[in-house]
Amino acid sequence: MFCVGLWRVSVLVRGQDSVLFSVGLWLRSKVMSNPRFAIVVLVALFAAAPGAQGPAVPKSTLVERVGDIGFIQLEARSFATLTDRQKELAYWLSQASIAIDPVAYDQLSRWGLRQKRLLEGIVSHPDGVPPATFAKVREYALLFWANRGNHNETTAQKFLPEFSFEDLQAAALKAQANGAFASASGDLRALATADAVKKELGDLKASIFDASFEPMMTVKTPPPGQDILQASSNTFYQGVSLEDLKNFQERYPLNSRVVKDSRGIRELVYRAGTPDGKVPPGLYATYLKKVIGYLEKARNVAEPAQAAALGDLIRFYQTGDPKDWLRFGGKWVRNDAVIDFSNGFVEVYRDPRGAKGAAQGFVTITDQPVSNVMVNLAKNAAYFEDKAPWNTDYKKRDFTPPVVKAVEVLIETGDFHVGTVGVNLPNEQEIHAQYGTKNFRGPRVASGGRGAESHNRGSVNLCPALMRSIVTDRLIAGPHACGEVVVCNEARQGQTKPVFLLPHDALPARTRMQCSGYRALEGE
Repeated sequence: MFCVGLWRVSVLVRGQDSVLFSVGLWLRSKVMSNPRFAIVVLVALFAAAPGAQGPAVPKSTLVERVGDIGFIQLEARSFATLTDRQKELAYWLSQASIAIDPVAYDQLSRWGLRQKRLLEGIVSHPDGVPPATFAKVREYALLFWANRGNHNETTAQKFLPEFSFEDLQAAALKAQANGAFASASGDLRALATADAVKKELGDLKASIFDASFEPMMTVKTPPPGQDILQASSNTFYQGVSLEDLKNFQERYPLNSRVVKDSRGIRELVYRAGTPDGKVPPGLYATYLKKVIGYLEKARNVAEPAQAAALGDLIRFYQTGDPKDWLRFGGKWVRNDAVIDFSNGFVEVYRDPRGAKGAAQGFVTITDQPVSNVMVNLAKNAAYFEDKAPWNTDYKKRDFTPPVVKAVEVLIETGDFHVGTVGVNLPNEQEIHAQYGTKNFRGPRVASGGRGAESHNRGSVNLCPALMRSIVTDRLIAGPHACGEVVVCNEARQGQTKPVFLLPHDALPARTRMQCSGYRALEGE
């Protein structure tokens, strides 16, 4: 059993053992004053007992609730259909996704990894901690893991714990006496004594308990006297203002931290360094070396085209060179593997400048029946474009059908955004122009099960008209991502309000008409 926050990982890859991958999601029913039904994938992978017989007993997908946040478990049933070699590939790629996850905590806050270690030390060493205190610390830890820190994933605003500083200190000291913090954690040194724990708590106090201290993760409207970089608590920039960057040319725009110190303005590159020492280690080298180790194991069991792409990704993590990233992306986008993945510094939304990539990883299994439908639609892209209700001057005439796949997700880690049920990658225009894009759509990710048996379990099912709209309006038009999912009325028996991940007005006009029975959740 390998524990990373809420994630429970127990995977058997041997013989003919039946292995079931499950995906845990957290569902937010309210975000500040604007209620939504939002999904973020954590991860839970559970090994099913070999030789199990008989029909599965229906059970609720809701695992736990913290306030208005629900944690649910979804299953990737296609895992059982994989070969042993494919299962091993999925395992090593999933380990690589887990290995890069800590980087996101540090990117989103300079205190993130230290806070994470503190909370996990207490949760994993609870003996002697008063039950009431432990319950509050655990609930806070669940929210912390779900948001990759103590800033809300959607609003970017800081959230505070229910326990006091004194409660936290007493719990941490008890955990330390029970054996917590005894060894290094990544780049963090061990906290071997009670005094070391007290000093750590003093350093972290404002970051956890003071609402006015670094209150926003990403700021687009800064307060007087600060710009968007200075007001944001993320770590893509250190000591740097927008004015400082006017004449600064970044060599590593996606994968570096820009700092200003006594040596001037410079980039700290995210890289592990090359084995021959010609390229020295950089920022996050400890974590990237671990990622590389798992990617090398995955490369050994991948088919040739995917193995070649993995080799280029390994090289990129060693050098940090943008050319290696583009080389990897070019091979990756042309490889339509059954077990697919993304691992890297991908999305730039957390950076107020929209330049720096946040660490993320995911691993998927192709859902072939649904993919076949989507591929057939994509092949007719020119027809759909010709019939589209906009001026012919704006219609595309030359189409390269994208790699299209519906998938079941095995794992999503790092900065994977709320509400993501589809994604169009890679982001680089150079790759788009030469090779096109790869489109992932996850109807099975949003489904708590297959068939009618899921309808009575409060699971999330796609509105058929909306599914068609996603494929035609969004897949062929080539947006970056799609988050439009509805809960159909018949799939939520006993509940009066179906829910949209996005406001109803965000849907295409004809989809709103076709889905007239589905409306946004309001009130509450």
